[in-house]
Amino acid sequence: MLSEWNFVSLPFNQSVNKTDLIVKYNDSDYAWQEAVNNSIILGYIYQWNRSNQNYESADTIDPGYGCWMYAYYDCELWAQGVGTFETDNYITDLLANWNVIGLPNDELAHKDNLTIHYNGTDYPWQGAVNNSIILGFIYEWNETNQNYENTNDLEPGKGCWMYAYYNCRLFRP
Repeated sequence: MLSEWNFVSLPFNQSVNKTDLIVKYNDSDYAWQEAVNNSIILGYIYQWNRSNQNYESADTIDPGYGCWMYAYYDCELWAQGVGTFETDNYITDLLANWNVIGLPNDELAHKDNLTIHYNGTDYPWQGAVNNSIILGFIYEWNETNQNYENTNDLEPGKGCWMYAYYNCRLFRP
């Protein structure tokens, strides 16, 4: 994570409580609360509630979701106690409206290779856009410039915004 706001996600499909996060800073490992106490990170995680369309404080980061975290200094975030990973292609369920998502996988996924499942049918990205199931844009946060940018890729560890016109499911290749 860079200093300031970071829009992050888990690059695997297992939920992690913030107490199981390790913050690496200046060649030292800090437990979550130690990193907060030493003013390396802010002690809150903010997740987007897809149903209510608002931010909420969270203690757990869930796969397929993105969240906001603030770092006072450049540091790394690691999860401890992560077990076996599932290897299906499921990313997340999208609700009709804005969704903060994350790629629960450690390999980049280009939007043209994504599949959107809606009403019993699988659509390639452009087909879902053409049928007005999803908006044709993905927005990511540029940590360096502290602004949103249009992107064509879902990157492991990064949160993104997607808009769905209907409830549907998102899959990677």
